[in-house]
Amino acid sequence: MKAVLTCTHCRAQHHITEAKILGKKGKFFCKSCRAENNFNFKNDSAQSGSAFSYDLNFSGDLPTNPVVGWFEGKKYEELNFYWIEDKLEIIPSSDGSLKKELSISILGLSYPRKIKGFRFDVIPGDPGSPQRQVLGLRNFTTNSSYRLSITVAEETESAVTGLIYLALPDPDKTYLYGKYKAEKIHIINFLENGSYDKNLPSYLSNFVSAKAYSLAGSILYLQECFTRLTEEEKLQLLKLLIESWVVDSSSDSHKFGFTEENVVFNFILSEKKMMESLVFFLANHVLPSNEIWAIIEDKIKNHPSLEFAFLPVFKKRFPDEIQRILGNKEQISPVSLERDPSVAIQKDDHVSLSALLDAGLPVDYLVEDEKVNPFGFNILHESFYGLGAKCGLLLLEKGSNPNFLDKNGETPLFKICQNNEMSLKDKVLLLDAILPMHANIDHQSNSGMTALHWCSMFCEPTIAKKLIQSGANIHLLDNQGFAPMHEACRYGNTSVLALLLEAGADAKLLGKNGKSGRDFATHELENAELEGDEEKKAKFQRILSLLAVYGG
Repeated sequence: MKAVLTCTHCRAQHHITEAKILGKKGKFFCKSCRAENNFNFKNDSAQSGSAFSYDLNFSGDLPTNPVVGWFEGKKYEELNFYWIEDKLEIIPSSDGSLKKELSISILGLSYPRKIKGFRFDVIPGDPGSPQRQVLGLRNFTTNSSYRLSITVAEETESAVTGLIYLALPDPDKTYLYGKYKAEKIHIINFLENGSYDKNLPSYLSNFVSAKAYSLAGSILYLQECFTRLTEEEKLQLLKLLIESWVVDSSSDSHKFGFTEENVVFNFILSEKKMMESLVFFLANHVLPSNEIWAIIEDKIKNHPSLEFAFLPVFKKRFPDEIQRILGNKEQISPVSLERDPSVAIQKDDHVSLSALLDAGLPVDYLVEDEKVNPFGFNILHESFYGLGAKCGLLLLEKGSNPNFLDKNGETPLFKICQNNEMSLKDKVLLLDAILPMHANIDHQSNSGMTALHWCSMFCEPTIAKKLIQSGANIHLLDNQGFAPMHEACRYGNTSVLALLLEAGADAKLLGKNGKSGRDFATHELENAELEGDEEKKAKFQRILSLLAVYGG
C-alpha cells in the first residue's frame, strides 16, 4: 500500500511504498519546491498491521468494521458520533469519558436524507468549499488535501448509520474508518407566538413534549400530552413555568433553552403565551405547592418594581395567599372579589352569580385584559371549562350566547369536550341544555377542529354519541387533515372509534399526510412495545382489531 507524504510548504504530495518508511521517521525533500520536511511514520496503524492505514488517496470499498480512529497517534476504538442537521461531530472516548479536545466536526454534509444511498467524496485536489469544512483538531487547517468518504445507509428520527473514511494531513496523521452510528440531535426553535420551525420527534416522552409546549404557550398541543402526565409531572411543569417567568423590565420576552432526549429547544419566551399556559394549568386544577408559592413570593419580593402578568390571576384565584405575600404593600378589596363572577363560577355558586346578573352584569361578560384572560373566555366558557355546571345552566337560562367564540375560535360546546374534571353527569346536563339552543355543532375553530374532534381524543363515548345523534358531521377535516376517526386512532379511544365507524366513518380514510388510522395506531403500538407498557399495547391492539372489522 502506498503512503502519502505531504509537503508542509507547497502541499505537494509524494507517494511512496509504505514498507520503505514503516516504523521510521526522518526528513524528505519536496520534488516541487525543494523544501525540507519532517516525517514520522511510527503511528499505531503501521505497527498494528491494519489493512487500512493513513491514505489521502484511498479509493477502495469503504470498510465495514466497527469504526476506529487515530488521534494524536493514539488508537481509539470507542468513537461517539452526533449528526446535527448538516454537521457530523466525532468525539473519541476512553475510560468512559469523552475526549472533547480531540473532537472533529465535519460541516457541509447536507441533511442525512440528501446523501442517503450514495457515496459523498472529497479527495485531494478538490476545490475548497466554505460550506464543506473539517474543524476542531489542532495543527490542521481546512484545505483541499483531506480525504473524506461518507455514506448514509439508514436514517431514523433518532439515529443515522453508514460508513466513513476520513484522513487528515496533520502532523499526527489523524484518520478513522468503519461503520458508524450517529445519534441524531434535533434543534427546534420556538418563536414568541408559540410557533416552531420543526415538528417535535415522535419518540419524545410526554413530559418533555409538554415541557416544550408549556413554555411556548402552545395550548392545543399541550392538551394532547397533558392527560398522560402524572400529577407530580404537572406540578413540575407549573414550577418550571413560574421559575422561567420574564423578569427583564425592558422587555416582555427573553431567550431561553434546554436540551433533553437529544433535542435542543430554543425559545423566545413571551409573557402573553406563558400566561396562556398558566391559565390552562389552573383551569385543569394544577394548584401551586408550597415550593411553588415560595418561588412566587421570591419573584414578587425580589422584583418589586415589576408588574408580573401572573399576579392578577393569582389575586383572583388565591386572594388570601397573595395578601400574605404582599403584606401591607397592597390591600386586595374584598368587595371587588365578591363582585367578580369568576369567583362565583369557580365555586359553582349560582346564587351569587344570579345576584350579579340581576345587578346588571352582562350575561356574556368577559374580562378584556389579555394578561388575566389570555384565551378570551366569557363567563359561559369559564363555567363549561371548570366545575361550574350550575352556573352554566343558569347562564343558558338567562340567554347567554351558545356560539360565543373565544380567541381560539372555540364555542362553549368545545369546553364540555375538553373538560377532564367535570363529572359525566354534569357534562350531559350542559350538553342537553345547549344543543336545543341552536348551538353550532359543526363549528370549526381556528385550528379547524370541531367539538367531535376533541371528543374523539379523550372524551367519554356518551358525549360523542349525543353529538353524532344530534347530526355532527363525522367527516370534517381539521387544518392538519385529520378527521375525528384519525384522532380516536391516535389516542386509542376505542369506544368513540366504534361509534364513528358505526355511523359511517371511512376506516381507510387518509389524512393530508397520507396516513390512515391504522398507520397512527400501529405507530403508537410500536411505541408501547418499546416502552413495555402493556396497558397501552392492549389499547392500540383493540383499535387495530376494530379497524380490521370495518375494512381498515
